[in-house]
Amino acid sequence: MELEIENGELRAVQHNSCKRGVEYAKQEFYDPRRMVTATATIENGVVPRIPVRTSQPLPVAHIQALLAEIYRLTLTAPLEIGAAVIKNFADTGVDVITTRTVAAR
Repeated sequence: MELEIENGELRAVQHNSCKRGVEYAKQEFYDPRRMVTATATIENGVVPRIPVRTSQPLPVAHIQALLAEIYRLTLTAPLEIGAAVIKNFADTGVDVITTRTVAAR
């Protein structure tokens, strides 16, 4: 895929192999986002860490700050799958949720 950029603006997308390529290129150029996965410390749980992920893709510029906040967290068991442990991170509308249930010891 090739992007034609003029004066900081995306002018054309060429050599994309599927119909969604143009929309993907626009998204990546103007507002790149990624799903973020990590683990957080959990106290009183049957395991020492709990996997978490973002509820939707997060702007790339916020990833490092989010990871720093996740790694500072200390959660307490029990926690259910889907529990929001960080809500509306940096006013992006993105939550961080657990991806498994962890029972208390």
